[in-house]
Order: sequence, then structure tokens, then C-alpha cells
Amino acid sequence: MKVPGQRYFDGNSARRWTDDSRTLAFVHESNSSFVLQDLQLLSQIERVVDVDYNQRNTAKVVFSMVNCKVVLSWAASGRAFLLSFILSKVLRKKFVVMIFGSEVSDSPAVDPEATLRSRTNIVLSRLAISHADIVVCPSNFTAMEMREVCNPKKYAVVSHAVDTDKFKMSMALDREFVITVSGGQATRKGVDRFLKVASLLPNRVFVIIGAVCSSEIVRQSNLQNVLLVGRVPGNQLISYYQRARFYVQLSRHEGFGVAVAEAMACGCVPVVSDAGALPEVVGDSGFIIPDGNPLEAANLISRYWNLEVVSEKSRKCRDRAVSDFSLRRRSSMLRQVLSAL
Repeated sequence: MKVPGQRYFDGNSARRWTDDSRTLAFVHESNSSFVLQDLQLLSQIERVVDVDYNQRNTAKVVFSMVNCKVVLSWAASGRAFLLSFILSKVLRKKFVVMIFGSEVSDSPAVDPEATLRSRTNIVLSRLAISHADIVVCPSNFTAMEMREVCNPKKYAVVSHAVDTDKFKMSMALDREFVITVSGGQATRKGVDRFLKVASLLPNRVFVIIGAVCSSEIVRQSNLQNVLLVGRVPGNQLISYYQRARFYVQLSRHEGFGVAVAEAMACGCVPVVSDAGALPEVVGDSGFIIPDGNPLEAANLISRYWNLEVVSEKSRKCRDRAVSDFSLRRRSSMLRQVLSAL
């Protein structure tokens, strides 16, 4: 039975749903592009109810739980996650959680100034993760960190996806600068290291995109060869990737690295640290910098800037993104996860 005013998604218009069709409640507090992308992918597999908790509508969550067979929480933190977990157990619904990494990490790089309240939330999140029917991890690295602090019933590794039909190479654009993208957490994402690389290569142009441009670390840099772009719409972001020769992300911790995969799909060669899942994402298509050393990264960029090996790496990046991080692959793997319930 449909709840009045509820948003239902059916990605397959030829499919006819009956009252006893399995319904999935998709619970989330974020409306980021990859969360909404998963909402669309799942709607091609199940009958999906969009439970957006940004409006703090607890009644909506309750009604969604009552009228569904499966509850899926995107991220294992926040009130929406804990509320949906508790209700799923009370109502005896199958519970799936997609984690993004920091929920199960004890790395000081994730939260160097953890408060008592945040530590309490972490404990509650991990307890709920251990009692989920299936936990979906974005990388083998995150799965490893999870197993060190939780005892999940069942888990699956499903890489994040990139729309490789949109994020693609362009032979018409010159690759003229070095880029990084970050929504925040400048220290964890290694933006300070990126700025150090820029200071070592004053004759090259470096571009920073995302909300991190307003961080204190970035604002105090005052480097003449660094362009601060801030937030940009998706089509502009793709253009920046297509015009960048190297994508640099010298993170101190990384559960996956969506921006790295996006850049790779556009043929932008990644230069990343060996932290977290970054080597797992990049493989042999880019360059891995031990400990995210800025001097080593700068030397590498300077040495390879005009060499043919960069063009070869660019094509390899694109091929890896299409084979490992496509929407089709993620959709297929999510279908397998739900079939296992």
C-alpha cells in the first residue's frame, strides 16, 4: 500500500508492481550527487521509497518502515541511520547499510579532535553496523577497517560508481594544469600537501575545486599559481577534469575517493598517497606517493609532464574507470546484494 504524499521510484516503466512487491526504504540525510545516483540505481532494481531525513520528518520514516520489506541506510551515522536501524529491528525488517568509511575507522586523520559526543555516536554506529543484515563497503580497505572494530553478519564490497558517459575524455582540450577536488576536511584530504606541491612548482598552474576553498588552510596560502574555484556544477567540473594533466590527492585517510575515479574517467592521471583505499582505486593507472610526500609528488609531476607515458596512463585511467567504476557494474553488484537478503 502506498503512503499518501510519499515519493515512489520505479526505474523500469515496463514493470508492473503489485501490493505484495518488495519495497525498499532508501534513508539518507545527504543529497550529494552519488547518494542521489544510488537512489536512481536502486529504483531500477526494487520499488524504492525516498526517505530524505533532511526535513527531520520522523513520521515519514515510521510510515516508510511499516510499508516496506527492506530498509537501506546510506551512511552509518546521524539520526536518520540510528532511527531507521531501531525501527527496522522493532518492525522486523531487513536492514542494509552503506558505509563510506569514517564510521569504522580509528585513524586519527579522520577526526583528530573527536569529542565525547562524537565518540558515543561512533560506538552506537558500530553497534548498529554489527547487527545489520548486510553492510555495503566501498573498498576492501574499508571492509578491513570495519572488521577490526565490528563483527558484521554479512558484508559486500561494492565500489562507488561514476557516470562514464558524462565523465569522459575530450581530445579537443589541452591538459594545462594540476587539479584537486574536495568538499571539506582539508587536512584529511591532504589539501595542505597539494599546496606544498604547488609551492614547489611555481611555473605550473594548480586548481582547487570545492567547498575546501573556504578553509583556513587554503585561504592563508596566497600562492600566485593556485586558482581557487570553489563549488561548480557537474558539467563545469567535467571540463576542469578534461583540462587537467594530473589529479593530485595526497590524503591521510581515504575510504574510496570518488573524485579520483571521476578524474580517471576523464583521462586525468592521478597522483595519490598510499593512504587508505587510494592505491586500490588507482591500481597501475596512476602514481602512488609513499606517505603522500609533497616533494616526491612535485618531482614526479615535473619529470613526467611532457612524457608520452602520461598519455599512456591517461588512456589506462579511462579504461579502468569504465571497467571497474561504471554505473552498470555498481547496479549489478547492488542487485546481487539485495538478492542475498
